[in-house]
Amino acid sequence: MTIEAPRRTRPSREYLEEQPTDWLSYYLRPYYCDATGRPVAMAPHHAEFWQWAWQIERGRPPVIAGKEREGIVSVWSREGAKSTSAEAAVTSLAARRKRKYALYVCSQQTQADDHVQNIGDMMTGVRIAEDYPLLADRAVGAYGPRSWRRSRLQSAIGFTVDALGLDTAMRGVKLGRERPDLIILDDIDDVTDSAYLTGQKRLRITRSLLPAGSGDTMVIAIQNLILRGGIFDRLVHGTAGFLQNAIVQGPIPALRDCVIEKVDGKDRITRGAPTWPQGQSVAVCQAYIDRYGEEAFRAECQHEVLLLSGLVHGKFSPGVHRWREELSYPRFTRMVGALDFGSEGETANESAGLVAGVLADGRLLLVAEFKENGTDIAVRQTQWMREQEMRWRGPGTIQWAGDGTEHLGIQLLRQPGAGGFNVTPSRMGGRDQASREARVRAVGRRLALDGAGRPGLMYVGELTKFVDEMESYKRAQPRFEGDRIQPNIIRRNDHIMSALEYLIELVDSGPGRPDPDQPQHNAVLW
Repeated sequence: MTIEAPRRTRPSREYLEEQPTDWLSYYLRPYYCDATGRPVAMAPHHAEFWQWAWQIERGRPPVIAGKEREGIVSVWSREGAKSTSAEAAVTSLAARRKRKYALYVCSQQTQADDHVQNIGDMMTGVRIAEDYPLLADRAVGAYGPRSWRRSRLQSAIGFTVDALGLDTAMRGVKLGRERPDLIILDDIDDVTDSAYLTGQKRLRITRSLLPAGSGDTMVIAIQNLILRGGIFDRLVHGTAGFLQNAIVQGPIPALRDCVIEKVDGKDRITRGAPTWPQGQSVAVCQAYIDRYGEEAFRAECQHEVLLLSGLVHGKFSPGVHRWREELSYPRFTRMVGALDFGSEGETANESAGLVAGVLADGRLLLVAEFKENGTDIAVRQTQWMREQEMRWRGPGTIQWAGDGTEHLGIQLLRQPGAGGFNVTPSRMGGRDQASREARVRAVGRRLALDGAGRPGLMYVGELTKFVDEMESYKRAQPRFEGDRIQPNIIRRNDHIMSALEYLIELVDSGPGRPDPDQPQHNAVLW
């Protein structure tokens, strides 16, 4: 009596290997299916990643759009399946015998160890062990099966993956006669990295790590953009000097056209289009904000990373820049003011102003602020300007700067008696990218400490509106929004900060042609 073997009710290995989506959703089901067992649809950038990875063969790189691509740089959102995709790529290439030796590289050895352990979990899954039994088995040496350590997995299929931290020695990494033919760069940048540390990491990658690879090495570089000037920021901008033939994806935010507003006192996403609707919806993003806060969401999921060098972020500190109350005012060489004109109406944009004294060494002390709106705003702003001039020795004492293109500004200066104001229209009052960035950089230079540990800009304690705006301004100027040439400065209604930009421009450009009726630069007035 012949007993027939039960018919195979699941797809064959050969069939599944034809498409990455089928292979992943079957063999790595826990990672690529939802709670009901249905595959989670990929985003376009996921599909592009797997199109590249699935073409890897021994001896030749993938060809995408007619070009050989030996690497891919994937800058995706946090919780956008970055590391899962990299770990799954290692597992699939090992199972299908497309690679023999992989290095999983992170900034710290402990991070790399964790990723290798995740790969071990994928390689020993129930379904993958059925069709790829040698993948889940340990390699056998002269004294029996080799143990799997946190930092190294050696499979009987002839595949090895090592965990490597950039904080460890790595020159000439190889396994016997084998050199790595797959390198994964993940968690390379850290938000606290200095320019020096980034430079050290780049040297280790370009001088020790990449040269250790074989002539057939494929490179996967994957991380969210957390540091301007870091390794991944340079890869995105094409200034890293390596992986020049790689595919560059992103930066791809979790939400495009994202708007976050205060609703009942809480940060709420009021608009946004998910780049991965099935895996990172608006609801998922809102949950991230609820848990970690808006600032963390913008940095980790939106790539809104602040440019540290020469700009405002990290420099303004109320404790450092506040003028100590017990100190009297210093002797000023010049009084300057700046105006940001709004428009008439109770719900219109506010008008703002600042007054500062210039010290003999060129530093500034902000001594007065104005920020109001309303139907009679031109009259009130004019009155405030007059009060400040009388406070500092009469009409013409203060040299003002402002955006003279605003209708309200023209109206204000046409007020009866307004001719006593010495107002210079800003030459950098434009809305273009270059003008905005130049003004932001100027503010950053003033905030920075000099060689004696002193700030170039200070304020008296009663300027509470200035402090409130500065705190939001330093977080928002600028944000990175995918412009690979330069950061995209975000324009927002920081009225006092606009006045500050005009004021610093006025001081940095000098007083212009001397006016015998006006105070002179470097002339001690008090």
